[in-house]
Amino acid sequence: RIPPSSSTRAIMLAPWLGAPDTWADPEEWTQAHFQFESVVEHKPELPALAKVSPANHKQVYMAWLAAQGGAALLEASAAGEGSAGKVLPQKDVLCVFTDNPIVTQALAASAHFKTVETQQEADIWFMGEHIPELVSGLPEAILVNQIPNESALTSKALLVRTVGRHCHSTASWFPRSFCLPTDLAQWVHEAHREPGQSWISKPDLLSRSRDVIFSRHPDCILRTLDMGTRVVAKYIDRPVLTTCGRKFDIRMWVGFLEAKSAMRYKDMVVRVSEDPYVEDLTRVHSHLTVGCYSGHGSVHGTEFLAETVRDVCQEGLADVMTRVDGALSALFQAASKEIGAEWPQCRALYGVDVMLEWRPGRGGELRAEPVVIEVNYSPDPSVMLEHCPQFLEHAFEMLFREGTEHFVSLEA
Repeated sequence: RIPPSSSTRAIMLAPWLGAPDTWADPEEWTQAHFQFESVVEHKPELPALAKVSPANHKQVYMAWLAAQGGAALLEASAAGEGSAGKVLPQKDVLCVFTDNPIVTQALAASAHFKTVETQQEADIWFMGEHIPELVSGLPEAILVNQIPNESALTSKALLVRTVGRHCHSTASWFPRSFCLPTDLAQWVHEAHREPGQSWISKPDLLSRSRDVIFSRHPDCILRTLDMGTRVVAKYIDRPVLTTCGRKFDIRMWVGFLEAKSAMRYKDMVVRVSEDPYVEDLTRVHSHLTVGCYSGHGSVHGTEFLAETVRDVCQEGLADVMTRVDGALSALFQAASKEIGAEWPQCRALYGVDVMLEWRPGRGGELRAEPVVIEVNYSPDPSVMLEHCPQFLEHAFEMLFREGTEHFVSLEA
């Protein structure tokens, strides 16, 4: 089956397009898409389109070739498709256009990357704002830090669906979760089946624990139904704590290349709650680990995590990270299936939050097991840069030059 690339979609729609002088009009492609879909309904053997986007010049040219029957020319052109960006690492210095001043500052002393003022000058677009050209068509030989359909990872609600579709429904590394109001009936059944269970309710798209609610009472969760889409998950009741008895989570950084391979940065940061952990869910500063962004709690580096795992878990960090990497590998394999196609010009850098939970091992002894909490789009790198000033340069080397020295592969 031919991959649903931009050129493939253009070719498949060619018979439904009007006069060539209208092909640059997005509306023309939308109408062609509906006509194509109406045919697919009656002829299921035809491959369905993943998504139709407005035409750029390359799509128009490829569609014209198909309409004219220029098969030989088409093959010659398509042979180079997907190679965009692979010649860029041959340059000594790659030009970066970004809307993030932290990135500009971090790359100021780089020998291999420099920031520029306009997109036209750039080899790389590294943006926090969504790049509209992902829909309308990226220029050739441009690499970007975004992947189409990456919301399958970065939306809390869609992440629940991604894990549910492609992993076992009871994957141990992901908390049992429900999307409200869609999964209301299933969640109510689960809540009544396990009375007294602690739940955490989070808005779909907000970060840093904004509008987060903890409760053991289902009626408190039900009151959030008018607050938009929410993800309700079983709360981690037995978290691994620091030697001082405080709750913590681990912010890890994962690069996703072409939506098919993932790499984890070797260093990480540990975010610790302000107050010692207590079971009382109203004591929010003993439960929230992201208070460091507002002056509450503290942040530590990889050495702190190694000491905590050694002293509290009686294990080496490498053993725990093997289990963490297994969870991350399963997660990004699921995301790759959900996103569907390979995107040669696209990379992404995500902040993945993981906690450790005490669970019985095979022999009945308690063991620290990873739980993936969420995946963050365009995360703030400032805390990581405080612990590793070269972090962003290392990330750029991996994303855009295939430099893997500071990363661990998450391939299965």
